[in-house]
Amino acid sequence: MTSLVKIHRYLGLSVVIFWVLQAISGVIISFNWEIDDALLSQGSAAFDSQVVGARIEELQANDGEVSSIWTSGSGQDRFDVYLSDATGSREMRIDGSGTVLRVQEDGEKIANGAWMETLVTFHQNLLMDETGSWIVGISGALLFSNIIAGFMIARPWKAGWRRSLIPIGRGPARARYYSWHRAIGLWAAIPALLLVGSGILLVFYDTVETTVSPPPRTLPPHMVEAPMRTGPAEAIDIAMNAFPSATLTALTMPTKGDKAYVVRLRQPGEGRKIYGMTTVIVDATTGSEMARFDPLNDSMARSFVDGLFPMHTGELGGLPGRIAAMLIGFWLLTLAWLGYRQWTMRRSKR
Repeated sequence: MTSLVKIHRYLGLSVVIFWVLQAISGVIISFNWEIDDALLSQGSAAFDSQVVGARIEELQANDGEVSSIWTSGSGQDRFDVYLSDATGSREMRIDGSGTVLRVQEDGEKIANGAWMETLVTFHQNLLMDETGSWIVGISGALLFSNIIAGFMIARPWKAGWRRSLIPIGRGPARARYYSWHRAIGLWAAIPALLLVGSGILLVFYDTVETTVSPPPRTLPPHMVEAPMRTGPAEAIDIAMNAFPSATLTALTMPTKGDKAYVVRLRQPGEGRKIYGMTTVIVDATTGSEMARFDPLNDSMARSFVDGLFPMHTGELGGLPGRIAAMLIGFWLLTLAWLGYRQWTMRRSKR
């Protein structure tokens, strides 16, 4: 047990800076969609597929190319349009009536709301692309193992659950810090393992998805010579007619090499509360439905893969789940501080 205590202590001291950065960024972005939209002073307008579709066609008529649109995630019928033209690439946020609320140029890190996306990217890969993803994944795996080590050190099944879960209020300072560290660690160890574990799997999502359940939503590119006669508004309506209770979360536009719309929706009851996984693929040349995918009727393996993101963000539990995910970030920061205090007191005594 002494060796496990040393591993727990020195592993924590070695990697704590990464864990603290991940916890702080995770806490801030727990409600990043709502915060980002709240900073826009403009009002909201109810979603109108015809008007939004007309806005997309207008942008493309002016020598622009819209690759996709995505919901802003705040539930206010706002969408981010990803547009490129001769002057470069940009992200344009519109409301449900197609009114432009802001424009964010490609490469911006702080201005025009880009700071929130920068923070999200930092949380995912430390702004270092694939190398950063590996660092995040490895530090997450070390955190996962250290939580288990801490649980084994606490041994509440031997020390007594009541004694382990209730910190002492008297006695030497080191004993009190240890008691609080043990109790707080045990309070949220299981949900923290779920959150950290799902985060690790998200870092290696492509490998996990290929291994567990290859994506059924991918069809071969629809390459035909016929012109594209179906507009974005029509494609959205076709998809929403297929799932009348669903709301639009994303639309991927057709290209010359793949003449199909991919419309992504969210149905009530889905684990992903922001970006639903319900998908309808529409032929851009004929307006016919090519395929549909309903996550409410997926296999257990597919549901597991699709559930990783909402598990990590707490979306599976709705608003209480997202609050719990944020509190786990504070939980980790508190444990880091308590552990550091114990270490400094130990060094001081020596």
